[in-house]
Amino acid sequence: MRHTALALPLALLGFVLFSGAHASTACEALSREAFRLGSRVDGCRAGRIVTGAGRLPFHTAPIARCKTRDLFVVPGDKLIAYAEHQGFTAVLYIHPTTQREAEGWVASSRLAASGTGIAPCP
Repeated sequence: MRHTALALPLALLGFVLFSGAHASTACEALSREAFRLGSRVDGCRAGRIVTGAGRLPFHTAPIARCKTRDLFVVPGDKLIAYAEHQGFTAVLYIHPTTQREAEGWVASSRLAASGTGIAPCP
């Protein structure tokens, strides 16, 4: 992965920020930093399918402590990926019936490329 030398400083930043009372603000800061440092996903290859078993929880930042309460996808759900960073992928999920949207970071290990995207390939 790109920027592996920055993994330790980012992890230390997470520890320092979470030792205070502002976990939500800390997660927002970590997410912004992860988007800055992470690898962008090409729009023409952005389609992902949830694999494995059970619920796949969303996180507000690519770190376990930023897990979102009661927001998840399940195997077979289709997502759009935007960025990848340290084992997490930033995604958008659109519920096929209600059209409600959910955004966040999910564990990359539970995703498979669907062979689709949101833009034509060059």
